[in-house]
Amino acid sequence: MLDQQLKKKDIQRFYLAQVEGHLSSPDWTKIHTSIARDRHHSNQYRVHTSGKEAITYYRTLRQQKNTSFVECYLETGRTHQIRVHLASIQHPICHDPIYGKKDSSPLALQAYKMILTHPLTQERLLVELPKEDLLTFRS
Repeated sequence: MLDQQLKKKDIQRFYLAQVEGHLSSPDWTKIHTSIARDRHHSNQYRVHTSGKEAITYYRTLRQQKNTSFVECYLETGRTHQIRVHLASIQHPICHDPIYGKKDSSPLALQAYKMILTHPLTQERLLVELPKEDLLTFRS
């Protein structure tokens, strides 16, 4: 039942990310580009017209030093979608070893909220991480 909800785009998925540079998009901004596997690097994907449709929305929550803290919403769910889309607009996720600058810190991307229908009760559910467990800006 959950697979069907994903297929029908009935599950809403929200993420928090820290990205390189300053993004000034307090309103939801849409990235609508196709994503394909990178034929030169088997573990990477890239924006390409021959790929599958991918839609990501993002908005800037705040800025700090040379980074921005953004909320992302997925309309589609492609592999590495958020990472590829944000890198394609020259704002890769901080500490991303594939699409950004690699360092020893963990990737600054976190799923934090889902809205879905319970498969048995049919009740609409909001599943959200407690605020104290959310990704915060790193120095």
